[in-house]
Amino acid sequence: MIFATGHWQRLVPMSSDFFPSALSVMIQYLSLDWPIDNGWVAYNSLQVIAYFITVFIAGPLAILTGLGMSPALSTRFKRISSMLSIQTARSLHFLVMVWFILFIVMHVTLVFTTGMRENLNYMYASRSDDSGSVSGSSPPRWSSSRSGGSRPPRSPCATLSPSSASVTR
Repeated sequence: MIFATGHWQRLVPMSSDFFPSALSVMIQYLSLDWPIDNGWVAYNSLQVIAYFITVFIAGPLAILTGLGMSPALSTRFKRISSMLSIQTARSLHFLVMVWFILFIVMHVTLVFTTGMRENLNYMYASRSDDSGSVSGSSPPRWSSSRSGGSRPPRSPCATLSPSSASVTR
């Protein structure tokens, strides 16, 4: 689905600005000074790198090492067993699992600490206003630009817009 919709282009770092910006965003997160951005429209550079690793490196590697761990499949697919021994496949599969666990824990932690109600409303109700709220009845911190409200100012290092990341839609 990600390739059919073109969403994969948002997950590929297309500029050399991504890595310095990702370092800046990481420092912001570590200092608990959350970048104020609209992650539902444009991912910040740290998000792009994390999603890229998860989707394009860890996912395929999990499938490949999973196949390589199976004695029955590794004898049938000589190409996989010639590249990876069963023990190497197990070790790499374990490291990929650790990446997935860290990714999920950090992802869920950031969803809850950066505005749980608003984030859950975006995820489950596809809206930022209070109508159809899945997580309570108090209003969000700000309203979406679709309803005429305004967003708080963005941090200059928090996000790379699609135009600055050379992403075409």
